[in-house]
Amino acid sequence: MRVKNIAPIFARHETFHPRYGWLKKGFDKASEDEMIFSREDAPVILGVGKNMVKAIRYWSTAFKILKEGRLPGSKGNKLVPSEFGLKLSGRKEHRFIKTRT
Repeated sequence: MRVKNIAPIFARHETFHPRYGWLKKGFDKASEDEMIFSREDAPVILGVGKNMVKAIRYWSTAFKILKEGRLPGSKGNKLVPSEFGLKLSGRKEHRFIKTRT
């Protein structure tokens, strides 16, 4: 068996384990603003420290409630709710994503 080049990623969670409320907070805020985790004032908006902002971003994507994606007419990747995240939250759609029925 041959292993392809794999680039393991460590410590994007800034050594924080997922905390109560982080996944919902990350999902809700990213639903409102896809660039929330890139904003300078993200710690103020999320009510946490700047390293915790990185951890919330990491855990929200690790749990697959948010996904990176290109939005129509935008440059760069943004974090948007995943189909799984929408179903988990009970929402039917986001302005760029609709869940399959």
